[in-house]
Amino acid sequence: RATDILITGGLAALFLLFVGVASLGYGKEIGDYATKEFPESLKVFTVAVVCLFLAYLAGAIGMTAIVGALGAGLLMRDIRARDSNGNERSMEELIRPAYWTLVPIFFVLLGTQVRLESFWDKEAVLLGLVFTVVAVLGKLVAGMGVRERGVNRLWVGVGMVPRAEMALIVVGLGMSAKVFDHLSYSAIMVMIVITSLFGPPILKRLLYAPEDFEAFRSQEGKNEI
Repeated sequence: RATDILITGGLAALFLLFVGVASLGYGKEIGDYATKEFPESLKVFTVAVVCLFLAYLAGAIGMTAIVGALGAGLLMRDIRARDSNGNERSMEELIRPAYWTLVPIFFVLLGTQVRLESFWDKEAVLLGLVFTVVAVLGKLVAGMGVRERGVNRLWVGVGMVPRAEMALIVVGLGMSAKVFDHLSYSAIMVMIVITSLFGPPILKRLLYAPEDFEAFRSQEGKNEI
């Protein structure tokens, strides 16, 4: 109903406003206080609890849990803790092992929801190509909205073309809520794969002149070695 949509939208707006204001106005103070006053063993635990609580709160008011988790990251971003060697690390560095562990599992879950036979369906492939064209054009148009002088709008648009983690999260939520059927899901996956594979190389070509691009590739090869 329209009333339910308005209520949910209002609560979501208030939630995001509160998190945004709190993180901008008090994020540094929160980080400094937790860094100085909390025992080292409680810092990561506290971040995890705040993340789960805000994710639950976001879900309770009709938003996706990832919005609440994002809010937790904004609030807790300045907390620092010491590793086993006594070196002070940012919270991002400390929770990175959890990211490396959980993200692959998440992608495995998404992969199990793909029906490979749908990729042989001409309708799924054509729909995926249509989604790809719309996705690329949408990002290019969005890039034109940049008003800062000296910023190349085409670079911004192309930089936004790749659809990876967030698109996979959204489409995964859609499948869980039974918003998409397997045909639509496979078509969206086609779009994600195409934009993720071709977006970064095209952006590199735009960012670097031909001679700079060759030097960049040579440096990349040395780094890999």
